[in-house]
Amino acid sequence: MLYFKALKRFCISAAACAAVWGACFPVFAAGESQEVSPEGISPQEVEMIEAVVMHEVGYCSRESMIAVAHVILNRMESPFFPDTVSEVLHQEGQFTAIHNYYDWERPVTPKVKAAVADALEMTDVTGGAFYFYSPRYMKQDYSLRWFQSLETTLIYEGVWYCK
Repeated sequence: MLYFKALKRFCISAAACAAVWGACFPVFAAGESQEVSPEGISPQEVEMIEAVVMHEVGYCSRESMIAVAHVILNRMESPFFPDTVSEVLHQEGQFTAIHNYYDWERPVTPKVKAAVADALEMTDVTGGAFYFYSPRYMKQDYSLRWFQSLETTLIYEGVWYCK
């Protein structure tokens, strides 16, 4: 219950932050876009994406869910990352939320399933992002500096998307 309260507080704070940043960064209109196709993605891999999205942003907005799903799909389409959803999600040090797929710590809600289904059918909304992070929850260390060195493609609900 404590985790849910903290997550809820994050989403409310993130929404307020989005209102401030909205004037500087148009929502879901940044950079290049690419078509994302569900072709070649198995039902099991869709469930994996759903589990990760649930764990990462499952209690936030539909737009946040779609953006996180697109980061996964963008990686799959990039020559710099593995070629399948499963390999992308299991890549060492990345998407530790994939463990939710195996233990169902937080069952996937119908809202998350619908958002992932929509993400699979629509154009990328992140401007080609491969990473996302929330500076608010990061220490001032190497990881934060590394993320800040990347090209920011979208800022939404306090989460920064970059490549």
